[in-house]
Amino acid sequence: MKTENDSSLTNEMQNPILAINRQIKQSGIGKKILRGIIWIIFLMLLIVGIVMIFNYLGSRPEPEVALPPPITVSTAVLKEGSITPKYSFIGEIKAKQTASVSVEVNNARILSLPVDAGTYVKTGDILAILDNQTLQYQRDQAASNFEQARDEYQRKTRLGSAGGISQEQLVSSRTAMESAKARLDDAELTLSKSTLRSPVDGIIITRHQDIGSLANPTSPLFTIAVDGLTEFVAKVPENQLQLFSIGQIVNIQLSGQPEPLSGKIRLIEPLINATERTANLYLSFDDATFKPIGLFGMANIELADKTGLIVPTTAILLDEQGNYIWTVNAESKIDKTYIKEISRQDNQAIIELVQLNTPIKTDSQIHVVLRAGTLINEGDIVNSFQLDSITSSN
Repeated sequence: MKTENDSSLTNEMQNPILAINRQIKQSGIGKKILRGIIWIIFLMLLIVGIVMIFNYLGSRPEPEVALPPPITVSTAVLKEGSITPKYSFIGEIKAKQTASVSVEVNNARILSLPVDAGTYVKTGDILAILDNQTLQYQRDQAASNFEQARDEYQRKTRLGSAGGISQEQLVSSRTAMESAKARLDDAELTLSKSTLRSPVDGIIITRHQDIGSLANPTSPLFTIAVDGLTEFVAKVPENQLQLFSIGQIVNIQLSGQPEPLSGKIRLIEPLINATERTANLYLSFDDATFKPIGLFGMANIELADKTGLIVPTTAILLDEQGNYIWTVNAESKIDKTYIKEISRQDNQAIIELVQLNTPIKTDSQIHVVLRAGTLINEGDIVNSFQLDSITSSN
């Protein structure tokens, strides 16, 4: 039969802490020290458990991340081709030459304007009639003075023949008559200027004043398009002037006209505008009929054919280093290939492959991605769907 001491001994063997507790009680150690030892043992066991948990979690294999399927892209082998570049620019109709017509008398009131803007006039046609009452009076006075001087000279001529006057008096009388005649001629000329006549053949573009206005030599009364000839004038950037030459054929589509008009480059302005950095192109029409001044239009010029490697413009991208295209290598990976664009027309471009801005050539086939997009990155693996030609994607 077990005693109480036997039971305590058994419990202490199963739980060392009880044994320590008993020894502490027997040895007289305080309860505070006992609790400290118990907490130390508890913390040690806790640390061991945490380390075991982390080791277990760290040994678990990471789940595999599913990779997206490769993108399918349309490609074609880069080949040579040719395009016909076309250049289009906006301009307007202007008179080929203009004549500004002004009066030659000061402060003359306009009495009549028998012509208006749009009228075709010939040289000598009356354009305006000015108030000439004062001029007429001055002319009549000059004519009267001349008649008197002439009569006096004739009288002295008769006296001179009879020896009644000296030769000096006769010369003086003749000089007076000639001066009076000069003043009459001047008055008649001034009077004739009260009728303004056209100096050229052409079409009146603008009438600047109305009946009743005071006309002066410093202010034009009419502007005339000489011979009624017009042309198309457009501004072209200075870096594109080398594309054009005198005599090049152009087609000009004017606003409101159903069909374009043919013409050619008549003149390339030799002076660059310092502010706009442009120069004017002057295009003459094969059809010489008058076109309304200021009418807008668009001129189209076909330039010389360009030959080289050809790609669709949808294949060309741009970054800080320049233009580039995506190409697919033998491992079905995307490569970035830099290019230099030579010319483009519509949806195609002639290019040159470059490396560090130096043209390069290759004898191997280059597979170009025909439609570049933001979903493609360098090094991506793609499925390539090859087309027969560059233009098959258009």
